[in-house]
Order: sequence, then structure tokens, then C-alpha cells
Amino acid sequence: MLPYLCTPTSYRISSRTPIALAVAVSFCLPPAFALDMQAINLDPVRVTSHAEALQQYNSYQPLEVTGPLGMPADPMEIPVSVSVITPLMLEDIGATRMDHALNYISGVAMQNEFGGLWDNYSIRGFSGDINRGQMCLTDVVRTNRGCTGKQDAANLERVEVLKGPASALVGRTDPGGTVNIVTKRPRFEKQGEITLSGSTERPTRSTLDVTGPLSDTFAGRLNLAIENGDTFRDKVRGKRYLIAPAMTWKPSSSTRLHYDGEFVRQETPLDRGVVSIDNDPSALPVSRFLGEPNDGPIVLETLANRIRLIQDISSEWTAQFTLAHINSQLKGYSSEPFGASVEAQRAAGVPEGMLSRERRHRDYESDDIVGVVELRGSTQLAGKQHYLLFGLEVSDYSQDFDMRRSRPYSGSPNDLYLIDIKNPTYGAAPLPAFDERRRIFRKDAERTAAFYAQDMLYLRPDLRLIAGLRFDQFKQSSTNQLTGQKSSQTDRALSPRLGLSFDVMPEMSLYGNISRSFDPNSGADRYGNQFDPEKATSFEVGVKSLLGDGRVTIDVALFHITKKNVLTRDPVDPAYFITAGKVKSRGFELDLNGALNDHWRMSLSYAFVDAQIQADGVSYIHNTRLLNVPKNSASLLTNYEIPLSNGHIFGIGSAIVYMGERVGNQNDPDFKLPSYTTVQTRSYYRPQKNVEISLQIDNLFDRKYYRSSYWQNWVTPGAPRTFTAQARYHF
Repeated sequence: MLPYLCTPTSYRISSRTPIALAVAVSFCLPPAFALDMQAINLDPVRVTSHAEALQQYNSYQPLEVTGPLGMPADPMEIPVSVSVITPLMLEDIGATRMDHALNYISGVAMQNEFGGLWDNYSIRGFSGDINRGQMCLTDVVRTNRGCTGKQDAANLERVEVLKGPASALVGRTDPGGTVNIVTKRPRFEKQGEITLSGSTERPTRSTLDVTGPLSDTFAGRLNLAIENGDTFRDKVRGKRYLIAPAMTWKPSSSTRLHYDGEFVRQETPLDRGVVSIDNDPSALPVSRFLGEPNDGPIVLETLANRIRLIQDISSEWTAQFTLAHINSQLKGYSSEPFGASVEAQRAAGVPEGMLSRERRHRDYESDDIVGVVELRGSTQLAGKQHYLLFGLEVSDYSQDFDMRRSRPYSGSPNDLYLIDIKNPTYGAAPLPAFDERRRIFRKDAERTAAFYAQDMLYLRPDLRLIAGLRFDQFKQSSTNQLTGQKSSQTDRALSPRLGLSFDVMPEMSLYGNISRSFDPNSGADRYGNQFDPEKATSFEVGVKSLLGDGRVTIDVALFHITKKNVLTRDPVDPAYFITAGKVKSRGFELDLNGALNDHWRMSLSYAFVDAQIQADGVSYIHNTRLLNVPKNSASLLTNYEIPLSNGHIFGIGSAIVYMGERVGNQNDPDFKLPSYTTVQTRSYYRPQKNVEISLQIDNLFDRKYYRSSYWQNWVTPGAPRTFTAQARYHF
């Protein structure tokens, strides 16, 4: 492959033809990204719209990515690994949440989801902050700090999983990778879509997506999603509302103003899943709920607003300003299996067949403000073409954290707050009083100022170099609101990145990269002391290939990552955390995406991830595998469309996910979650171009499986066989 940068409306059609940018500038990026044609001297190339390209390919092949460089680029040309969940993949999976689709990305594994309330996953073995999970980007801006809930699929254009650290561009991030969510943008042509779906084991769901021009210079878009109903878990009913407006204003040919908003409200009981008995999670039905329905729902609300101004300064340079604010709140009561395992509780005097629980009340609120100013453009230096990016970022994050807890094992039978795990009777146990000595009431704050620079340099048309550097200065503080005790720390971090990509032939490129990253740990330990930030070093080499006239991409990557100062549960008091010292992850990934012919598309992934704790200085066994990370995982997504008479279309697809055996308790590596394979089928019929009726069957063979675990008492089961019928109407 040869150099290629484009907007979302520009795509490569023939992969065997060297990519060229000697087309009219109006088809390419805004003038700030225009290439010097004399410097690169490439051949012409056909350029089509996104819709035309997708129609021609009918493929899962990603045609562009924005996250790795902070600007649109051909994934074949950048010296980093990136996996993309395309719009067609989201549709064929029938995804309603982002994490549904992440199962089809190599090296991704689900982690503890806080009772199903928010996203938590690992990439290449690393799961980010133990309190907040992975740091996530939305349109290449840091987001999801605080209690921001699960990402709904209704507002997703695509999802980019950036493998390896992206700290040189976006700052604090995990070395395994970062997810960049690309949201749906307003369009200047009218269109819309309505979907209605009903399910046997999930709430009913309705969505609305409308967009169009409001004037010659103004366009809007609105996405709505509503869910309401029972789940496969006993006594667990969910409600969820999403409102996501977006607007684009183009007052002139050189100025663009974008606004994106999102309001999400979720109401559901905190559901920690099932308990394992004698290290066997299958001892209880997957539907068994061990909380208290009378606690009512946990209510989680997120309000996000983001505004972005883009101004062309000249034909080569563009300035961009982004301001984002997210407020999130979480409140409610819960009754949770806590403390020791069922066996240890029995040995301590808890009656046979009973489980002691802890009652909690949470009241959390967070505010996150991020401002980013960027300058980007192209220039020639020493006869070489450079694509430069300079950025300045400031952020202010705070969280009020108030959790009240009862005290099990106080000696009084009434304080055990028991439930029969074999035949639960809800509301039978007297409510225990909260123990003010065990209340956690603190305020965490973090302020960051950073500068970063990046250069994508074309040494030759077939040889590209990326160099990036970011400097962060951040201050953290944590205040105990009960005692007034405050701890704080100020630190600095330098995050470099270097990558090289070389085309050994037009259809194959080799690449390698090395980078360093950091991620401040949130919160404080049992003594009120703040944690040192995580620091990591990553190495990666890989091959990117094109087959079948560019219809299929095959990516292979080898990686080795080391990280220190990782938080994990405190063995003395599980409500607190400690640093687990040094961990490492190394492995191999294979991803295949594309179309085998005009009617058959397919995505295949495989990952081998050897992620282990190397040292912690406390209690962990050397070389203990990281929590919920399988050594082997794989997925297959495929869909075949059959054209019928009168333009009707029938399609059938299948999705298979395999997850290997995983450690289910970091403190007890003998407890393991068994491997599993799930099969999904989806068939659909389009009697008209704008109407689709589909039937999806998840867990086709009704296998009992477990998505993740935190310890023996918090194991998240997967849903049994589930039928979902959906009607979709385009207008």
C-alpha cells in the first residue's frame, strides 16, 4: 500500500492500484490535510462515497480509521494494530450495546461489569483502572471517567479498538489498547430509521434515528432508544432511555461547528450474579438472583455535551477546538453477597445452604471537563512530506464517593442478613443497620495539563514513520469527608511513541512500534494514601495484507507489554485496593475481515494472550494469570445474502464466540471460569428496500456459560437461549 488519507466520503476501490492522491482536492480531506502531489508523485485512484463503497464491497473491511492518528487514515498505512467494528458488523451482530460487539475483536475479554451497570473489558490482558475500567475515547476525545454506564449502540457509527498504548496522543491510557467510539454525524440529506424489537430474555427495545438539513448550512440528527422489561435474571427488571442529539453548522467553506449531546438514564437492581459453590459456578441456575428486590433499582444518569469548532487557516493548516463535559450520577440501595466464599462462611458458622450478605447504599456523582486545542497540517521538510499534529489539553475531573455498608459477622444472627441460595425467600431477613465505621465518604479530584506533538513522515512512498510525544502534568487529591484528612500528589509523565511501516509489495505491509504509557490510579488505600500511577512499555510487530482484489484484509500482530503499579483488591479489606506490582502480557493476534464475494461477508479473529502477575510483594503467586483473561479466544462472524425475485433479499448469518478458561479470583487462582462457546444465528427478509424483518437466536444450543467474575461470590452468567424478533423501517 502507498500513502492514503481521506475523509469519511473518500475510499479506495482497487487495492492493487497504488493509492493516489492526485485527485481533485475537493474529494480529499479538508485543505489542511492536502498532500503535495509533486513530492509524492502517485497515480490517480477512483474515489466513491461511503455508501457506494459499502454497497460494492458488502464487506466488514474497515475503510478508514481516525483514532490512531487523530485524523482519517487508511488502516493499511499506519504502523499500529487497529480493529474496527463497522456499521455492517453492528447490524449483523444485532448489537444493542457496544460490549456485545467487542466479543468479535481479538484480544478483548469481558471484566467485572459492576452488576451490569457499566462497560468493563480488557484488551491484551489489561483492563484499566479497577474502579472505572478502561479509558474510552469518543471521537478521539477522552471520555467515560466516572459512572457513565454502558455505551448504547444506537448512536454508534463504528467502534475502533486501538491496540497498544495511545498515550502519545491522548494521554492517560492502558497499554493493552483503547476504544475510540465514532458517533453518528448529521447529514445534509433527509433519512431516518425506526426499529422495534421484542425478546424472550431481554427487555423490549425501540429506537429512532433521524437526520437531515435544517437549512443550507445547518443539519441535525437525533437518536433515541427506549428499553423496558424483564431479563433472564429472577426479579431483575431493566429500564433504559437514551437521547442523543447532534448538530452541524457550516457558516462558510472554511468553518465547521459540531455539537453532540447524550443523555442516558438506566434503572436496574444491582445484580452481582451467582455464587460459586466449591469453586463450581454452575451449582446454581443462571437465573438465580441473590439480592433483594425491595431495595429498588440503582439509578444511573449520564449527561454529556461536546462542541467542536474546526477552522481552516490556510490550504495546508487547520485549527480545531473541542470542549467536552460529562456529568454522571449513581444512587441506590443493594444487597450483595460479600465477604468470604460459601465454604468459608459455612466454616465460620453460617448455616448450611445459606449465604451472608452485606447491604449497601451508594451516592456517587462525577464531573469531567476536557478542553483540547489542536493544530494540524502538512508541510515539506528536507524534501520529505510531513503530516503534523500539535495539541494542548486541559482537564478537570472530580468525583464525590459516598458508600454506606452494614457489618456482617457481628456475632448476632440478625446481622448475618441471610438468604437461602437454593430456595431464596426475598424480604425474609431483617435489614441490618449501616455501620458508620465502615462508611467510605471521600472526594477525589484530578487536574491535567498536557502538550503533544505527532509527525507522520513519508520517507518514501512505501516507507512511513510515525513519531509522537506527549507531556502530562497532573495533580490528584483525595479528601476523606468524614475526617477532613486530605492527601494529594503532583506528577509528570512523558509518553513517547515511534512506529515504522513498510510496503513489501502493494498488497502487504510490515510494521513495528514501541511506546510508553501511564495511567493515574484513582482513589486511595486503606490508610488514605494515593496510589502511584501505572506505567507501561509496549513492543509490537505485525503484518497487514490484502487479498481478493482488496476485498479481504488479514492482520497479524505480536506484542509484549510490561506494566507496574497495577491496582487489585486488598486481601485485608476487599473494599479497598493495593498495587499488585508488575504484570506482563505477551501474545499473538490474527484478524481477517472482508467479503468473499458479492453476497458473503466474514470476520474472523483469534488471540493468544499470556497475561500474568510477575510480582506484587503481598500475597499473589508469581505468574498468576490476570483476572478474566483467557489464553485462547476466537470468534467468527459471517453473513450470506440471497437476492430473490422482485428485488427482495433474504439473508442468514452466524456468530460464534469462543473464550478459554479464565482465572475467576485474582487472590485464588484455583478458582477458574470454564471455557465456553456460544453460537448466534440471525436471519432477515427485506420485502422492500426500506423494510427488514429479522429473527435472532442467541446462545443457540442453550449452553450455560459465565462472562466474567470478580471472585467466587460475584460471577456474571451469560443468558440462556434467547429469541429476538425485530422490525426495521428506513425512510
